[in-house]
Amino acid sequence: MIFLGRKNIDVSRAFDHCNQSILYSYCFSITATFSLNFAATFQHGLHNDSVINKWIQRTKTEDLCYLFVDEQSDAIEAVANSKDEAYFNEKLKIQSCYIIAECIAKPARSYNPVVSHKASLRLGKIAVFTPVDNNKIPTYHFDFAPYNILEERTTKPRRLTDFIARVDELKPVENRSGKLLRKLTIQDESKNTIEITFWKEKLPELEDKPLLGNIVAITATFVTKYMEHIQMQSTDATTVTVNPPIPQLKDYQNRFSTIPRCVASGPSATMTLADILARNTSQNKQTRFITEAAITEIDDQHTWYYTKCKVCNKPAHLQHGHQPLFVCEDHKGPEEANIMYCVNATIVDQTLNANAVFFNEPMTMLLNIDCKDMVIKHQNTNPRVIPDKILAARGIMCSMNVTMKNDGKFVVNKLTKCQTLSPNTPDPKKPTKQKQLQLQLPPDDDVLPKKPRH
Repeated sequence: MIFLGRKNIDVSRAFDHCNQSILYSYCFSITATFSLNFAATFQHGLHNDSVINKWIQRTKTEDLCYLFVDEQSDAIEAVANSKDEAYFNEKLKIQSCYIIAECIAKPARSYNPVVSHKASLRLGKIAVFTPVDNNKIPTYHFDFAPYNILEERTTKPRRLTDFIARVDELKPVENRSGKLLRKLTIQDESKNTIEITFWKEKLPELEDKPLLGNIVAITATFVTKYMEHIQMQSTDATTVTVNPPIPQLKDYQNRFSTIPRCVASGPSATMTLADILARNTSQNKQTRFITEAAITEIDDQHTWYYTKCKVCNKPAHLQHGHQPLFVCEDHKGPEEANIMYCVNATIVDQTLNANAVFFNEPMTMLLNIDCKDMVIKHQNTNPRVIPDKILAARGIMCSMNVTMKNDGKFVVNKLTKCQTLSPNTPDPKKPTKQKQLQLQLPPDDDVLPKKPRH
């Protein structure tokens, strides 16, 4: 309950009983007890149990966030200044119950809200936290969304989503464009499959947990839609609970025992570029494919690499000196910028030519040299002059993991080299049983670096 003057107001209706100006300017006393709950990230070097069930919201202000749950299982978000994290670590212990007084009620965040409550709480140093014993308060809070409303959550206000499902596929950690991530394929009880991406900050949520084949409750995910497929991503507030302690767990386990495991939608065999194009323009769309193709042309109308500050992800700017250096306009220090490939090219197989973009990981695998060395060590600092080492990759046949964008351009995510194709005329004395794929490479004059553009 919340006290406003002499009137008691239920927490779940706090926002309805107060106009916005009062919410911003008055302090309330909360006499209902709450259990701290959920969502951790290892920020600022803190790695102990006293902080793993709260999260830092990575916004401009980097809010310190908590989720409170009362006896009625109503949840409300509480926000404090992250600079006071050490102070609140002493006041609030995870999975403990408190009477909370002298906090401020405010409207809930309008974008990516964690829960449906219209209000949130602002915690400051005047707030009073009195520990109590109350075993009636739940130690968890889930608000599972059914699959048929997930598409609604791809539009504003894009409420973060809790989902319960079984883990059917667990992929290894991968490095994509300088970012660590891990993908899971989950299946709900209606046999809907979803791929969920966990970013670097949330990878600890997956460690040392028996995920594969078990029921998981995944909270505060960001729902997206790509190529007609519903997908999810972790957020700062995401948690993963294996076999969650809910009354319905046994029923879920019984129902899932009759549902066969699946794997993520995707090809099990190599397809031609023409087949992929035909498949992806049909109603039965697919997100990932494997094809064998080779680069025939590098597009010099686009830059071949880009840079990002490791702190804020803004573009880093080239500074010439003893050796090239990329710096951020907002962050000064020893942190180096991320330097990554982004090469636009034409690829070809026996069926057609297609435009494709190669990002950092596949280009590194193709060239056997990372982009930082290509730029700094080999002095290829002009992003509009294609290095000879990249031009030399033309004609190398590769097995490529690709996706296709709405504009028909392919995105190459991974590749492995197959063989080097040669346009040489075969020996007429030796009969050939198979027709060779002849690549029409540009003449040697065309592979010379173009003059820098100013």
